[in-house]
Amino acid sequence: MLKKLSNKSEKEVYEQIVSVADNYGASVYRKVRVADVVDIDQLASGPMGNYALQAHFDFVVVDQEEKPLFAVEYDGPGHDDKNDGRKDAICRQAGLALFRVDLQSSRAETARMSFLRYLVNLWFLATKFAEMQTAGVVPADEPFMISGFLKPDAKNIFDSEFDLLGPARGKLNRYCRKNGVPGGPLWHLQAAEALFAHDAGDFVAFSSMKLGHVKLCGRALIGLKMPCRGQLTEVPFSRHEIGQFCTALAIEDLIEELTLFQNGAGHVVRKPEDVLREVDDLRRAGYVTLLASYGADDDFAQAIRGK
Repeated sequence: MLKKLSNKSEKEVYEQIVSVADNYGASVYRKVRVADVVDIDQLASGPMGNYALQAHFDFVVVDQEEKPLFAVEYDGPGHDDKNDGRKDAICRQAGLALFRVDLQSSRAETARMSFLRYLVNLWFLATKFAEMQTAGVVPADEPFMISGFLKPDAKNIFDSEFDLLGPARGKLNRYCRKNGVPGGPLWHLQAAEALFAHDAGDFVAFSSMKLGHVKLCGRALIGLKMPCRGQLTEVPFSRHEIGQFCTALAIEDLIEELTLFQNGAGHVVRKPEDVLREVDDLRRAGYVTLLASYGADDDFAQAIRGK
């Protein structure tokens, strides 16, 4: 007769969120009724209020005074697009930040940092950055960079647990040196990287390199939608901060491609022509280029530039 309150994946998502929220004195509630978070009398329509009485948020993060800060929806199997749209509209009306994360992205990890942990840190640190700007500690025109927040025991200005591209590129360099891949001490500068994003969310990144006459490509996707950014609306909160996580994943995927290629007698898992075709498809679907470094990969450079 009794049912589980959470499945394994939902519990996994909860534990990742709460592991970071605790550091900021925040709490996380599961399966909270929408009407208990949002004042339904302030909603634009009666049907919206009726839906709020029936629906719930997967996770709601609150501050020490129990005030809702943001909600996280785990878009696993069974989510209904129509109901998701209603919930998105309610959050926009209420000004409540809402993040939608899919299963694959909730489990993504690079440099020992899971995407969900990164996302929750990103929200709190962007909010802190805005407070510092208001107080005059940080110049008003200073762009937000999560990697600017250093470790408590930092030994230099680059010692940040949120710098993900540096470790990924360093890992690529170490692999190339260890396995005799030609290119010199700054090998990663010869590789090409590209990051694409859609206004509705979702980030796709590629990392490409040439090994002799063979082209290898790494790829990564982060499924994230932000129907409402809440109090972060006025923060210089750049999609590049999320995109760097996706780009780091693509570099690590490239390392896996390198490993498979070298151990598999020249077998290429991801064909470069398929990657170029996907880049064209992304452009037609409305994706824009957020990051591009071309290296020596002329074909990829042309694809990024839209030529």
